[in-house]
Amino acid sequence: MIANLTGTERAQDVILKDRCRRPWALDRDFELLWSFKGTPGHFQWPADVDSDGRDEIMAGYALLGHDGTKLWSCHGIEDHADCIWVGNVEQRPDGVPQIVVGGSVTGMYDADGDERWRYEGSVESQHGAIGRFTAGSEALQVAGLDRVRRGRANGKDALFLLSADGTELWKEDRQTRGWLTIINTISGWDGAGTDRIIACRRGGGVLPALYDGSMERVVTCPLNGTVVYGDLLGRGRQDVVYTDETAHVFSTLPGTCRRASLRGLGRRSGDSAARRSTPAATTPKHEVTETVAPGSGDPTRSPTVANGRAPQSENGSALPAPRALP
Repeated sequence: MIANLTGTERAQDVILKDRCRRPWALDRDFELLWSFKGTPGHFQWPADVDSDGRDEIMAGYALLGHDGTKLWSCHGIEDHADCIWVGNVEQRPDGVPQIVVGGSVTGMYDADGDERWRYEGSVESQHGAIGRFTAGSEALQVAGLDRVRRGRANGKDALFLLSADGTELWKEDRQTRGWLTIINTISGWDGAGTDRIIACRRGGGVLPALYDGSMERVVTCPLNGTVVYGDLLGRGRQDVVYTDETAHVFSTLPGTCRRASLRGLGRRSGDSAARRSTPAATTPKHEVTETVAPGSGDPTRSPTVANGRAPQSENGSALPAPRALP
């Protein structure tokens, strides 16, 4: 991951790690700055929690200074950290963030390492995400993914949502198997002023979906895949991309969810030059898919396909066909 450990104008230092034991910090020239031996777990998070212009690193259960010095660590939590998220959950006026850590429990800490709360209603907290998922709330909420039971045959996980003070707002009572769900925060999806929880790789026949703060599905996507997201069209709204051999871009326009598919991206041929230049592998086709309008009809209904229509901008004008990456 990229961090700003040296106080430069922009983040350009690098954090590397092994599976669960040691991170290394390198500068922009890949010279070693420091290393740390401990239990950093599966996740680390850079954030300038003391506002000195240099990032601290939350490495598992320990907060490290920009020079690798351990500033504090969580206590009374077993095993290793599976997820971390940093943000101003309590919406403090000074903007100082809190740190959410998940493992055998889910806990939130202030910048000085004082535990704000601990949620013990999860078996194994695998993913966390912070956002304003509930309309009308000044503070943020903490979404989580609990691995209730391990195992390919009968494994099961469940989404949950906590308030800013750690109170459980809801927890999913999942009836299907599937224990490898990934969740994250999607901001500005539909201009409603609230964030959404994106959950993918659910298994058990459960398709990826965006959930609101009431555990309702806002959009159900019609296919599985690996997910990335970002504001692809420069509209201040995040778009969702599912990829395998085809990149499927899902985006909202007023009252709809649309999909543009870039076919052929990532496919390989036997010759490396052909992979760069063969038109069949680099020229995408696109199709548009619509869902029902948010808040009307069945918001969980899978989209229906309408082929051959070009994607449109928010004012209804046609957008150019998507271009393949070089």
